[in-house]
Amino acid sequence: MLNFFLREHQHSNVSISPQGLWQLLNMIYKGAIGYTKELLDQYLQGFTPSTNLKSINDLVIREGITIDEDFRQKLESLGAEVQSVDFQDLPCCKAAAEKINKRTAEATNDMITHAIEPDCFGRYSVALLVNTIYFNKNWENKFELNGTIHFTTAMSQVKPVEAMCTDIYTRYTETIYAQAVALPYINSNGTKTEMIVIVPKDSFKPACLSLEQMAELLNKMKSSLIENVLVKMPAFRIESDLMELRGPLCSTSMGLEALFKKVSMKMGGAYVKDEFHISDMTQKVVIEVDEKGTEAAAVTCAMMTDGLNDSQLPKKVTCDKPFMYMIVDYKDEQSELDILFAGQVADPTNRG
Repeated sequence: MLNFFLREHQHSNVSISPQGLWQLLNMIYKGAIGYTKELLDQYLQGFTPSTNLKSINDLVIREGITIDEDFRQKLESLGAEVQSVDFQDLPCCKAAAEKINKRTAEATNDMITHAIEPDCFGRYSVALLVNTIYFNKNWENKFELNGTIHFTTAMSQVKPVEAMCTDIYTRYTETIYAQAVALPYINSNGTKTEMIVIVPKDSFKPACLSLEQMAELLNKMKSSLIENVLVKMPAFRIESDLMELRGPLCSTSMGLEALFKKVSMKMGGAYVKDEFHISDMTQKVVIEVDEKGTEAAAVTCAMMTDGLNDSQLPKKVTCDKPFMYMIVDYKDEQSELDILFAGQVADPTNRG
């Protein structure tokens, strides 16, 4: 999944949360039957939720839709809150969105305050699943702010940035393609959590590492020796735009395209087969790294709709970029249009 977004955003900061995606898919898996269960069983094989995260889950179902009691109990075991909402009632949708956003803000220490909008619910919506995770750890070996790094950006610009420095004994490895160093966090529960920093040798674009090269590096990292390493890196904060996950999930490497065609779930009052599909799956991530440690949060959402395919669903037109407009007269169906007014909206806040 990482390589997909690195290819798509070669000149931009990128931050994703595979764990957030897996936890969301695990929610779906708890209520899945038939082929959907088989697919997710294979995909989630070996997955266990991290104990180093705070995690909450939410399920909002359309009023009139029931869920199987076994599914409900499994959701409750994940700490999920279940709401039944009339998706045609805007005040009800607004209240549901506000409740989820409040829970998200509390769970993420206000790193993410808006998980969903009230207008995300539509006429064909059946259920909305939301997973929120939060991470906050201090470095085992703290950094000191010391000096400057001349950082070459993905656009080949050189920018001076303040350097975080630490001199530690830690796991280190390298290949002909890149260096990798492990930066451990303080853990109180007996587990090990660390940030692995990977610096390519021949390019300023991490996307230059193929999946095979990345796998080779990470495999070497598992058996790497403890070495004395002087680490200099910038502090950073990345707040991603809302990312659509359909592309990477439907890629050959992930193979989850079937979820966007048919999803068999324990919902509807009985085992309703082949009635639903995921119409949208999105994720928002915020991460902040400084000399003290790391704070990060992710919200991953999946909207399920009933058995309508994409061609039957309403088309979406969102004017969130410069657009053109025309006011036209139709004299009759055969004649040419008379354009009364026309133009472009490049900045709707500028009324000049």
